Amino acid sequence: QPEVAQLYALPQDMIRMDHVSNVTFRGMAMEVSRGNAITMTGGENNLISHMEISKMGGYAVKIDGGQNSGVTGCSIYSMGNGGVILNGGDAATLTAAGYYADNNDISNYARIKLTYASAVEINGVGNRATHNKMHNAPHFAIQFRGNDHTIAYNEIYDVVKETADASAIYSGRSFVWRGNAINYNYIHDIKASNLRVSTAAIYLDDYMSGVEMRGNVIADIGKQAFKLANGRENVVVNNLVIN
Repeated sequence: QPEVAQLYALPQDMIRMDHVSNVTFRGMAMEVSRGNAITMTGGENNLISHMEISKMGGYAVKIDGGQNSGVTGCSIYSMGNGGVILNGGDAATLTAAGYYADNNDISNYARIKLTYASAVEINGVGNRATHNKMHNAPHFAIQFRGNDHTIAYNEIYDVVKETADASAIYSGRSFVWRGNAINYNYIHDIKASNLRVSTAAIYLDDYMSGVEMRGNVIADIGKQAFKLANGRENVVVNNLVIN
């Protein structure tokens, strides 16, 4: 019992992988610590699969540098910060990292850091968030920065519960983050109030450009389906907006 009590107060990550490749963590439960559950720096072809990760002070999984690693089939909930962070790819050469968050259920996150702590955060070049369910949070579900990312086939609801001028999917402040696609997502039941003005499903802020938004179904959003601010060559086509 004393050893378990000490683990509860652990400020470091539970699992840290530095330049490790070809390793799979599968079917484990991780809970109750102050740091991240898993931090992966460098390495290739690593997989976090069918894990249950909850009640961390930080994030569930952070992947930073390397290629072709991801998080799939995991249940992530009650997080102090966010769910999954994917940082990778070379902006100078537009070389993709190939990181992915796929088929995860991420909920009740951003309990300590209430803003800018997403269910999935994507940075760099050539990463993807697909087939995830994201719900019950005060701010974003997905935030992305960089080029050639794919955000597709996700279901997002009951987010942006405590913030104004915000959205379910968000990016902004660059003319050169091009080639991103937000396609075939189902975004629904995001209730705005008088305090939560400008609530949107997809928000491209301050010069964000070159984003394709195709085939999304957006239903029962309190204010706006799409909020596009001063960018260029953004394409909104064949989306279905209800109520």
